[in-house]
Amino acid sequence: MIPIGSVATDSPAYSAGIRSGDSLVELNGKLPTDILDYYFLADDAQIHCVTVKPSGDSSHEYWIQKEIGEPLGLHFSEVVFDNVTECANHCRFCFVDQMPKDLRQTLYVKDDDYRLSMLWGNFITLTNLGHDEIDRIIEQRFSPLYVSLHATDLDVYSDLVRPGKGAAQPFDVLESLLEAELSVHIQIVLCAGFNDGVVLSRTLHDLTVGRFSEVQSVGIVPAGVTRFSPPKSGIRPFRPDEASVVIEQVHAFAKHEKVFLADEFYLLKGDRIPIDAEYQDYPQLENGIGIARQFIDGFRRELQGMSANNSAAVVTLVTGELISSVMNSLIGEFNLKTGANVRVIAVHNQFFGGNVGVAPLLTGQDIMGALSGASGRVLIPDNIFNTDGLTLDGFRIENITDSKNMELIAAPVDGSEFAEFLLRCTAA
Repeated sequence: MIPIGSVATDSPAYSAGIRSGDSLVELNGKLPTDILDYYFLADDAQIHCVTVKPSGDSSHEYWIQKEIGEPLGLHFSEVVFDNVTECANHCRFCFVDQMPKDLRQTLYVKDDDYRLSMLWGNFITLTNLGHDEIDRIIEQRFSPLYVSLHATDLDVYSDLVRPGKGAAQPFDVLESLLEAELSVHIQIVLCAGFNDGVVLSRTLHDLTVGRFSEVQSVGIVPAGVTRFSPPKSGIRPFRPDEASVVIEQVHAFAKHEKVFLADEFYLLKGDRIPIDAEYQDYPQLENGIGIARQFIDGFRRELQGMSANNSAAVVTLVTGELISSVMNSLIGEFNLKTGANVRVIAVHNQFFGGNVGVAPLLTGQDIMGALSGASGRVLIPDNIFNTDGLTLDGFRIENITDSKNMELIAAPVDGSEFAEFLLRCTAA
């Protein structure tokens, strides 16, 4: 049974008598396994639906007539009704394996579920797909899909990913998806000394003009390395000089207009962030590629229309070390234009260590330490908090400091919204 979270009041399901709190038992002869299955089954004009009331008494049967494609009106709290498929691989660079113990359990889930790939843009390996799942993806046209394919050299791939027993052959699966004309976006987690250099060139060749040239985009991100990384993994952070080599190597494929580098490489080298046009339509934005450019452009657009507010208020902005040079530059422009007094604190991520310097992975305890002695308004990126308002180490914003001389505020991370927000904070 699947608990029904809510029912749209103007829907066929509501008119038939189905209500929030009921549980779905059957929909056109089947119990859906996920929200995609539900949409597929509920698309028909004639609906046969069986539910059970919260009391758990006898089932209720409904015959519903509606237009083809008209929403049935049921809403659920989860998008996967059976178990989320978890990864059976043992990737050298797996970030979950590099996290400390005793964090909340949801952080240790290694999902590798094609349904979450289509719905949320999660990257999957294809190695954990069964024949029935591949058939379903193709038959029901599940697209776009986001796939991690770190090398097209099978030996290198296997050494990095270390697939579980009975794993599917990812290259064959990818080929089948592309032959079915499904939209596929690729992620390469680049590991120094493993899949860079000549291996990377071959991979990009195969993804642009070779066997897998029909992929929509390719995003290249550096492997995250924490202080908890298993010594035997062999994974280490890229050096600035190595980042420079990767940038030049990848730019050689720029003419294909679908190969994109993560912001981290440019920031590590101290290079300029590519202009907006170089990101095309930002197909890998959810992978963190192009976020810096969008933030910079959005912030500067809003800044153009601002004027001096002559506020004496001191505002502190918390950010990660990696983006701190960009933030210092933008805040300098903001202070000059508005007369405000905003300062930037780049927080070192001691919690994770390694090369983890992005703002979304900042923790409450590291921010607490960095704010020692601070006062006034302190702006913290709102993307360090989950939907329950918790940081990775379980802090709420009100628990980060007990200082009565400090007001902590969660700030938006969209460049345009942040500029407007910052102006209000400095003017008040």
